[in-house]
Amino acid sequence: MKTAIISDIHSNIEAFEAVLAQIGKDKVYCLGDIVGYGPNPNECVELVREKACVVIAGNHDFGSVGQIDISGFTKEAQFVCRFTHDRLALDNFSYLKELFETASPQDNVTLVHGSLKSPLFQYILGQKAARSSFKLLKTPLCFFGHTHLPIIYKLKGRKLTVEGLVEDENLFLDKEARYLINPGSIGQPRDGDPRASYLIFDNKNYSVCLKRVAYNVSKTQKTMLKANLPQPLISRLTVGQ
Repeated sequence: MKTAIISDIHSNIEAFEAVLAQIGKDKVYCLGDIVGYGPNPNECVELVREKACVVIAGNHDFGSVGQIDISGFTKEAQFVCRFTHDRLALDNFSYLKELFETASPQDNVTLVHGSLKSPLFQYILGQKAARSSFKLLKTPLCFFGHTHLPIIYKLKGRKLTVEGLVEDENLFLDKEARYLINPGSIGQPRDGDPRASYLIFDNKNYSVCLKRVAYNVSKTQKTMLKANLPQPLISRLTVGQ
């Protein structure tokens, strides 16, 4: 069975719909941050509820429904959390509020938004942070989000390596190793490629494959502009940063 691993949709309905059109009937796991930064929170939450079989919370999800303190967020992120809070339908608000911070939908898979050390907040952006999560990891695989950067950390014995992901190229995983794997972001990529990013995990062949999907960025930006969202959040979608 193939599973689509998605993360960091950030209320970008154009990007999300483009990804779902490519995913088709594959099972979907969502690593959180359904909302935040973008202009269409309700539409994205509703699609996640319809399409994803396993969903965990991200910091922007909880920040938008008052579950966590957002004073440490950037000013732009705080602004959009308040924007989202004021626009979420009651059932979508309740849905986000009740999400769990981690999940293990398969015997060999753990899902988390940030890291296993700090599920909502820590960024795994280097070997030190990766090692802290590996110490807590009880399954061979962990899919994580939050950084918006597609990447793989591999731990075999004591050796930790960092591997890139090549679009449309199957990467076969070593069953003697453990992995932290990030699918990148659907709604706000930060690796210099503005296209939406996600992964296909094939448990039968024990492989992952990075997928990129172009979407109508200008349409999303026009909606953001109309909603008076912060200009830096609008501009960054053009360059994927």
